[in-house]
Amino acid sequence: MLEQFCKRCDESLDYVVDFYRWLGTREVITECTAVVTPDTITVSRLAFTEKKAVVWLMGGVDQEVYLIEVTITTDKGRRKTFEFQVRTVGEPGGFPSVSIADTSVVTGKLELLT
Repeated sequence: MLEQFCKRCDESLDYVVDFYRWLGTREVITECTAVVTPDTITVSRLAFTEKKAVVWLMGGVDQEVYLIEVTITTDKGRRKTFEFQVRTVGEPGGFPSVSIADTSVVTGKLELLT
């Protein structure tokens, strides 16, 4: 069974995948990709270190379960894919924003560009 996480549709969250246990001594990640299915959630950012990959997800559709596949390539030419699921809840109404104007606080929502 795959690990499953839950996020609200209006959140942008990061998910860290630690590949340490699959890597050999002094082996490091040199490339990373992420694929999501279905494609109604957005990978807003993807980064990696020598041993970890980080995927930022935003948006989604209420009550949808997404399969996230993170694939790395190492300096030794090996490839490893790690899969997990994210279930989204709520309505994608944009991300909250706060700005300060003089001494008052103005709040609102940033709308997602699709």
